[in-house]
Amino acid sequence: PNLLNKENLIKYDLIRYMHAMCIKAVSLKYGKPFKWKLENTYGTENNNGFIIVDDKSFDLFLFSAMIDKKYIEEKLVDEFKLKKCKNV
Repeated sequence: PNLLNKENLIKYDLIRYMHAMCIKAVSLKYGKPFKWKLENTYGTENNNGFIIVDDKSFDLFLFSAMIDKKYIEEKLVDEFKLKKCKNV
């Protein structure tokens, strides 16, 4: 079994999910994401503040996201309203 998953990262206190990054770009292959460009909010010392992660890493380490609703299809915005999500 794959021991490196979100559940185990949290369960065994192997990760701290209090760091924010800004998604700057995604590369698609056959219409699906395969790598992401992230702006590291810790500063610009390494790679001018940017990192590239593959889609598996993105899925593993992404715990939450905030997206401006202008970038989301209206039907999905309406669905989230029905779930009583808070505006932040």
